[in-house]
Amino acid sequence: VRTMVETFLKEGGFHIQINIADPEVLRDAQKHPEQYKDLLIRISGHTEPFIRLNAAMQEALIARAEMGC
Repeated sequence: VRTMVETFLKEGGFHIQINIADPEVLRDAQKHPEQYKDLLIRISGHTEPFIRLNAAMQEALIARAEMGC
């Protein structure tokens, strides 16, 4: 990942977003939201605490994380 980012920047790139989400952590956050108040999710340039998202959006993000997207 480091080489990819360094190459991107050397080639003139100025913005990159890398998403790392563990589906198990996201599922646990659904079950125990009080323990994950600081878990932030970035969606289309907007950052939102995971526990504030509605259940459908949480499930969509978990599905993407499980697929490795």
